[in-house]
Amino acid sequence: MGYSAQNLASIKRMPESILVNGVPCYMKHPLTAGDQLQVRISEQKCSEKIPPVYAPLSIVYRGRRPDCRK
Repeated sequence: MGYSAQNLASIKRMPESILVNGVPCYMKHPLTAGDQLQVRISEQKCSEKIPPVYAPLSIVYRGRRPDCRK
């Protein structure tokens, strides 16, 4: 499951579309254990050919955690 380049460009342009623990962040912000990631996607029209699907997501990341947007 992924997003097209057009979808990603659209997400980047939307204010507060990517939140980590409730704080707006850039897409390159690394996540750490326990972080809550929210991605807000605004669709202008529905596609009947692509039904919604539940997909569990597990991310493991180990490293330093830089601050979000300063």
